Amino acid sequence: MPKFVARDYKITVNSVDLTDHCSALAVTDTADQVDATTFGPNAYKQYLQGFHDCQITATFFSDFAAASVHATLLPLYQSGSVFPVKITPTSQPPSATNPSVTLQATMYEYTGIQGKVGEMSTMDVTFANGGTAGPVWGTT
Repeated sequence: MPKFVARDYKITVNSVDLTDHCSALAVTDTADQVDATTFGPNAYKQYLQGFHDCQITATFFSDFAAASVHATLLPLYQSGSVFPVKITPTSQPPSATNPSVTLQATMYEYTGIQGKVGEMSTMDVTFANGGTAGPVWGTT
């Protein structure tokens, strides 16, 4: 896939397509930086990767209708369950040029109502890694 403008992402949360309510997405995969420096003549520290962590952050327009944003996210937060969040760069099926990323996620916070007077009501959501595999990139 060549360079592209972010306008056709697809996001499903627990198999519910919330694409038409999402205005921002980020998948962040990080690793702890562990100091592994030893004695010796070298003048530089050595670091190794430690434990990894992944988060998906999303901004959704608020919607309290059945089977929409609030009805999907609130029960997942309240139950503390682990559920899949899947993203693709475009709404087309996953492929080698449109790889999906799936995270077995959980939520530790829920902001059901957020907004300023005269602006769209949105909610910022962080989906935290809920399993041991981290993000799984694929073409299916």
